[in-house]
Amino acid sequence: MDAIVSWNFQHIVKMKTVILTESVNLKQGYRKIMIHSPAEVMEDE
Repeated sequence: MDAIVSWNFQHIVKMKTVILTESVNLKQGYRKIMIHSPAEVMEDE
């Protein structure tokens, strides 16, 4: 998985979760997973 896109700002899309997820993944030998809101990944047209 390369990214998680979620509207769940209370649990998933917050800085603490992003930092902890990255830390655990790196310790376990996995790559970084990007965590963003839909607004951050949508292109303006």
